[in-house]
Amino acid sequence: MPAVQDLIGKIIAHPDFAASEGQKARTPIEDAVATYRALRMVTTKPRKEADFGNVIVYQVANVGYRPFQWPRPDGPPDVADAWSSVGRILGSFHLHGVASNGVNPADGVTYRNIAAWLPPLPATLQEIVDHVSGQLLARRPTARMSKAVAQRLGVQLTDNFRTFDELRDYRARRMLACLLDTPQHMSR
Repeated sequence: MPAVQDLIGKIIAHPDFAASEGQKARTPIEDAVATYRALRMVTTKPRKEADFGNVIVYQVANVGYRPFQWPRPDGPPDVADAWSSVGRILGSFHLHGVASNGVNPADGVTYRNIAAWLPPLPATLQEIVDHVSGQLLARRPTARMSKAVAQRLGVQLTDNFRTFDELRDYRARRMLACLLDTPQHMSR
């Protein structure tokens, strides 16, 4: 066993190991699971066709892969190029938007209260994005990510929000989806 541990240690210590972070695109299933986890969705065992546990099969299929349907015995590819098509990326964007919306499916899942994502208000949009990104992606947003959120919401990063009503529910949900649409979430 020491030989295996030595080999693992050498692999981890190699500079290519650290350099490989974020270089692989998540597969559709990895993207869906990471999205549901990041959004802190709590599921129950499916009891009917419309429950979340059954609907996710169709959601993942719309991203580009239906579970257990790969036609060859070697399984789906595990390289970024196989999962980086325009159709797949647009499918992921759709999945992120639907999951962030917190309403579909309505059965078999509990969504986190949208206001629970926010820092204490008042706060600037930049402070809100920093806080939400830390919770959602476990990292600070890049300047590019923050700018994308501001553009998506149609406000400035310096705009101050005193109450949740000023920010609005739909903007908070769009912020979640926008952060999930970034390479920081869609790669591993």
